[in-house]
Amino acid sequence: MDVQTRKNDVYILRNSVAPDVAAALNNFLTSTLRNLQNSQQLTSYQQLDREVIIVAEPISNKLLISATPRWHGEIMRLIAELDAEQPQVVIQVLIAEIKLTGSEEFGVEIGLQRASQRSTPDRFEQEKVSFFHRVREGHLCRAAENSDRYVVIDASKALQDVQTAIRNALEDFYLKSQRKFN
Repeated sequence: MDVQTRKNDVYILRNSVAPDVAAALNNFLTSTLRNLQNSQQLTSYQQLDREVIIVAEPISNKLLISATPRWHGEIMRLIAELDAEQPQVVIQVLIAEIKLTGSEEFGVEIGLQRASQRSTPDRFEQEKVSFFHRVREGHLCRAAENSDRYVVIDASKALQDVQTAIRNALEDFYLKSQRKFN
């Protein structure tokens, strides 16, 4: 075999950073060669045959490789292993906004009574009762038309029951959204 014959290649890294891969391979190859030299297992010819040059080109994230045909395939295999796609973690987040204004399912009158006990009624709370009935009916119509997006919860029940109903609604919504992604 002619030691001067070398195979040169450019490897485009897709998942790893060129300087990191080049450093890891150069360290590995240097250490391996040093161990073999220290144990005097290599002839001069074998040492030349095992010399591999790997240079990182960071701007284009490529590796320049020069090796003898005997070692070229092994070097390319090592690079492919180091450049393998890493496992990914999928994080899905469900954000739900729950507004309890006091007028949801207690009835408009009770909601307004509670609001007036908390503080001086604001401009919105000073509207006539008929306005709040129209708003409530509008929300209930939206909920009926878009049952996949709205849930009506009867807030006149015990606090623990209301909390359970909210939790169940959120879990149902989350499970439905999971099915969309899978």
